[in-house]
Amino acid sequence: MSKAQNKDSLKDKLKGLLWFAPPKYNPKTSDEKSLDIIITEEVLKELNAECGLNNRIRTVNQVRELAKCKKFETHAVEAVYVAVADMLYSDQPAEARHAVLQLLTAIINGQGERLGVLRA
Repeated sequence: MSKAQNKDSLKDKLKGLLWFAPPKYNPKTSDEKSLDIIITEEVLKELNAECGLNNRIRTVNQVRELAKCKKFETHAVEAVYVAVADMLYSDQPAEARHAVLQLLTAIINGQGERLGVLRA
């Protein structure tokens, strides 16, 4: 019986060395999970065109500060861009365009490794 257990443990060790078995640890620790910040529906509503321009600029500045130091969830960058894209039009004030461009720069710098195809 100990030979059977020994063979099983040897097989498990070889599988672990050759990466056939799933790792016994979770590569994403709880510390990394806490770094993900959720862009809530409330934030997206404040960034939406229906809110006033001053409110939108203030929210863009807040999201910009968060983008520099925190990691966004998977599709938050796309949602933020869709919400603020209309602020880049030439009919918007220069202050709004500058705020959005600063936000996009902060997203690229802070979220660069997670952007994937969006970097292009």
